[in-house]
Amino acid sequence: MRHTVQTRWNKGYLYLGLFLLAAFLVQDLISLKWPWLVRMQADETFKQLTGLLLVCYIGHQWYLSLFRLKGSTGKARTILTHHKTWGAMAPMFFYTHSHRIGYAYLLLLSSVYFANLVVGLLNQEVMRIQRRWFVTGWMVVHVSLAILLIVLTSYHIFIAFYYQ
Repeated sequence: MRHTVQTRWNKGYLYLGLFLLAAFLVQDLISLKWPWLVRMQADETFKQLTGLLLVCYIGHQWYLSLFRLKGSTGKARTILTHHKTWGAMAPMFFYTHSHRIGYAYLLLLSSVYFANLVVGLLNQEVMRIQRRWFVTGWMVVHVSLAILLIVLTSYHIFIAFYYQ
């Protein structure tokens, strides 16, 4: 019974994440905008606050790794469910800060952000692949993208404040 409930939940966050990602990409492709949000995003204070929210969100997602590094596997398992749920909501956090993907290094930053979402959604439980090579490879890709995201986000923050 527990396996069935866990499998349904995995599909739930998978579908939520894919739906939100598709919704974001479609609205960006067809330039569907909420004028009130576009006006708010043009305000520097709003951009800084939503940027801070986005940085806090990314930092919160790193919370799981702290427990894994400490060897607290029981606590890490509990946090993993929250990590997956919050991870699926990544497009909403991004959309609050920006309604478009951007270009140049912002395109790279956005691509890494959303690629990490997709990799996170397609984990070993969802894919039903428990082979060691997949689990290890998946973890390396997911963590590497997360580290690259921190580097690119730091660069973005520097550029945003330097040219202000």
